[in-house]
Formats: sequence, structure tokens, C-alpha cells
Amino acid sequence: MGFTSEIHERKYRNQELTEPQEQANQERSKIRAKVEHNFGSWVNEMGEKVIETIGIVRAETVIELRNLAYNFKRYIFWEKRALHQELQVV
Repeated sequence: MGFTSEIHERKYRNQELTEPQEQANQERSKIRAKVEHNFGSWVNEMGEKVIETIGIVRAETVIELRNLAYNFKRYIFWEKRALHQELQVV
């Protein structure tokens, strides 16, 4: 059907991962880390594991608002970091 597995390979007892398997895991981790930070922020900082709405439109709105809040939080982080680096250079 044209689908590829994006699940990490794991090593088993007495059998290490091959070099191609390790490289494939690293490539998968790059994408996975970007996505999982958003969900981790929802759970740890916004206190939400479940979207409790009725209807797909409301659920999509909740997800969009959470993503917006996360993006604002990241923007503030990067602005503070840039300001801190400017002050160190001067």
C-alpha cells in the first residue's frame, strides 16, 4: 500500500543493531523529537492528555489553540535567548 514503518529498530540480547539500522533510527528520531516536544508540553505544562470536546470542529480548535500557546512560549524563549546573547557580546 506504499506505507513504510517509522518505528525504531531495537537491539535484542546477543544481537546488536547494524550500522544502517542505527542510522535509520537517528533519522526517525529527528522527526519524532520535533513532534513529541509539542505533545510533551501539552501534558506537562498545560495539563491535558485528552481533548474533551464534542465534535471534530471543536477538537481541531482546541488543538490549534494549544499549538498557538506552545508557539508563543517558544517565541518568548528564543527572544529571551537572543537578548541574553546580545548582552553578553556587548
